[in-house]
Amino acid sequence: FWDGSPDPTHAVRPLAMARNALVTATSAVLALRLAPAVGTVAASYGLVDSWIGEDFFERFDFYTGADPSKGAVRYVDRATAVSLGLVNASIGRVYIGADLGVVSGGHGRPSVRIQSHETFNDGLFIIKADHMPTGCGTWPAIRLYGEDKNQQPPMWGEYDIIEGTNMDEWVMTSLHTTGSCDQSNTKVGVDFDGDWQKKTNGAPSSRCQVKAPELRYNQGCAQLGPADSRGPRFNTLGGGTFAAELDPAGLRIRTWFWPAGREPSDVRRRRPDPESWGKPYSYFDLGPEACSARHFADMRLVIDLDFCGDLGGPTFATGCRSEAKELSCQELVEGHPEKRRNAFWSFRALDVYRRAPASPPSAFGSKFVIALVLVLVASLAVFVIVQWVLAQRRLEDAGLLCQHDPSLLGHRGWGHAKRTLSRGYAEEVEEIPMARKGQEELDAVVDGAGCGGPSCVTSCRPQRGPDRAQFAAQA
Repeated sequence: FWDGSPDPTHAVRPLAMARNALVTATSAVLALRLAPAVGTVAASYGLVDSWIGEDFFERFDFYTGADPSKGAVRYVDRATAVSLGLVNASIGRVYIGADLGVVSGGHGRPSVRIQSHETFNDGLFIIKADHMPTGCGTWPAIRLYGEDKNQQPPMWGEYDIIEGTNMDEWVMTSLHTTGSCDQSNTKVGVDFDGDWQKKTNGAPSSRCQVKAPELRYNQGCAQLGPADSRGPRFNTLGGGTFAAELDPAGLRIRTWFWPAGREPSDVRRRRPDPESWGKPYSYFDLGPEACSARHFADMRLVIDLDFCGDLGGPTFATGCRSEAKELSCQELVEGHPEKRRNAFWSFRALDVYRRAPASPPSAFGSKFVIALVLVLVASLAVFVIVQWVLAQRRLEDAGLLCQHDPSLLGHRGWGHAKRTLSRGYAEEVEEIPMARKGQEELDAVVDGAGCGGPSCVTSCRPQRGPDRAQFAAQA
């Protein structure tokens, strides 16, 4: 940057540029330090697995214990389910149903409950069904359920994606938790397009903890889907597709439904973009003040076909009024298999998607770039020191010329210095403290010559604009 002229203030511009470069380099280092955190921003969903196929039941355990919901059902193992024709898996379809024989002795109707080997803490689950169990006494469900031998529900939470009873024509989606989980600030028409299931007093059932005093035990917080999202017309119209999003990073759980043939094109292409789907019919807030995402952990996908029980029983009288006049729910389920002919699941798709975080820079790449920036910073520091030394030497040279032969300065140095100062470099000098001393010494040189003294240290300043001859005469 220095052009070799006798004007020491030429060092000022490179010093300012070097300072700015140092600031930029420091910012670059900080940006690189923050880059991995920025790089992990969630990206679009990618298909992890497509479960429908001949190996579908290999992914699940068949539950054979007592029904935790006290239903009129007896869950059977895989071998029994196959022998009774309760399950079947092919390339494009999975069937799950209940036994259609007469049951006596109050042992419950043989049926199926399966739970996945794999556990989930997040994900997008797209489920396409062309038939859902319906009929008086039925209580089918698909849910994400946190449980192991040491943690019993609802310690790790429950997200009921699809649930309904009897002849209901709309799906119910709900949460069940321990502790505080309050969705009272989640608003219909703002956060979701469905509706709240109501308590007996007509208020929304927006508290999710299983022991909420104003709700029946384990009622949870439930939202209702659109018409024909289950029930006889759901089956007649060819079923539909559900998308269930467990998104703790986004602090939310969302669920959508589309009738058969009306799925978004991105869903059909298996490149789902939930942000383009509009409001879900169900939305739950997982913010820390509403319902911490820590309520939901290590959840298994559960599919079952229950009868009566804690939910199907209490709703039997209102959902099947004519049948309830003559029979209890259990009597109808066990003694009238002809009422069970529509009590089966038929799935056409069950796809699991996960968000793929943007890949952060590799360890090698990050270290290389940081090392490169540090070398740049060191080089700039050396450059600044060299320029400062050169500026000091020019000032010393100017002082020596003034002391020993001021007439030499009149030939080149004084006029050039005066023109330089007149162009306003002084403003730039003021911004750089380490160059300020050099400016003061240069002022002293010029002042000394302007006052006619040979010492070059006087404090007086000449007036701007003397002609060259006058200035040379003074020198």
